[in-house]
Amino acid sequence: MEVLVHLPAVGPNAFGAVFAEGFDRFRQQAGGLKKIIDQCKELLLDGDSFPEAMEKTNIFTSFYAQMISVGFKSGSMDQAMKQVSERLQKDTERRIYSLISVLEPTLVIVLSLIVGMILLSVILPLMGIMSTIG
Repeated sequence: MEVLVHLPAVGPNAFGAVFAEGFDRFRQQAGGLKKIIDQCKELLLDGDSFPEAMEKTNIFTSFYAQMISVGFKSGSMDQAMKQVSERLQKDTERRIYSLISVLEPTLVIVLSLIVGMILLSVILPLMGIMSTIG
């Protein structure tokens, strides 16, 4: 579900006050980010612009903060946020795939060792019994 927000740019205080209301709703679903969201909301209510608040709270890297700043200054905040979300999603997917590519061989080795130990624990006693019988 994608929600685009179009707000009139009257000034940083008006814009920040409108965003601060949205932060209350976002905070309810944010989980571990509540402290950062509260900091960002306070900065907005104190008069900082949205990009300044994002940069000061370190929610995004400086690259993403600059993208948001350009979108804010140009009046195309919805497009900037969409581009940020798409890039973050691609970065996250790339990191997950690289993590999986490292974990796969590790899991194969660990499972092979476990299976080997189980086989040895079954075969060694059988060989001991066979040597005493034969």
